[in-house]
Amino acid sequence: MLVGTVLGVSAGWGRGGRADRLVTGAVGVWAAFPVPLFAIIVILALGIQKGMIVFVVALCVVGWAEIAQFVRGQVIGIKPQLHIEAARSLGTRTSQILTRHVLPLLLPSLLVLAVLEMAGVLLLLAELGFLNIFLGGGFKVQIGEAGRMVPVVAYYSDVPEWGALLANIRTWWRAYPWLAWYPGIFFFVAILAFNLWGEGLRRWLDQSRVNVSRLFSRYSLAAVAVLVFGLGWVLRTSAPLGVYSAQAKQFDTQQALMDVRTLASPQFQGRETGTPGAKLAADYIAERMDEIGLQPGGQNDTYIQTFPCPWRHFRSLF
Repeated sequence: MLVGTVLGVSAGWGRGGRADRLVTGAVGVWAAFPVPLFAIIVILALGIQKGMIVFVVALCVVGWAEIAQFVRGQVIGIKPQLHIEAARSLGTRTSQILTRHVLPLLLPSLLVLAVLEMAGVLLLLAELGFLNIFLGGGFKVQIGEAGRMVPVVAYYSDVPEWGALLANIRTWWRAYPWLAWYPGIFFFVAILAFNLWGEGLRRWLDQSRVNVSRLFSRYSLAAVAVLVFGLGWVLRTSAPLGVYSAQAKQFDTQQALMDVRTLASPQFQGRETGTPGAKLAADYIAERMDEIGLQPGGQNDTYIQTFPCPWRHFRSLF
């Protein structure tokens, strides 16, 4: 919204100038690309593993064009009005005209457009999730091997996000098709709600004639800034990166190699499941977790979780 508004105002106010030609040409180039494909290119180019900031940048890059085009048309219609001409005849600077006369007239339309853009963003996230591009994605792990020693790779996300739920069912949609219903229904309801909200807000602003510019003062902007800062702090501290950053800083390469050599030594007897060596290895790993300071999640507030092994040992068969 911010990028599209600034570029749209610059292009509309200087209609026919360099800024207008540049913005109009960029909008034409942007319109030639499918939005999901363009978003995928930007996200993968910046690095999908970096998390939310990559998606924010990608949505700004692919979403500013239609906003700039709308704002440009509004500014072109506002510029010839009499109060704008009167302000210009009195020698008012362009920056003052834009901030005091043009932007207040754009605020109602921008509020409605912001609500409708929320629905557009959700729709784009649903499309990207179906294409296996989701928030927190890009992390993968090899879970086995298929025929001819082909590795089986699974992509996962530690972010509870609807797009990730859609992406994670791609392998299982034939056996468990109902897994797609839940994120799909929530996407549908949320997008419909934002569309109805935007339409209702537009009608209410048209009928009530409320002066929206009075809602925006230095106090309200300060409150919004504090709210955004607080929300960002909460997200940063509650995200996996914030939770595990203290433990990650304690990572020691030499100590990790020493742990690998210790676990591979003969004293753990191969660490095979169901043998005393496996118990020794588990106790050693639990001690190392306790030294690092990880929170225990096992039985009786320990790091150990014991499961019975129903299969017989291979050596007992011979």
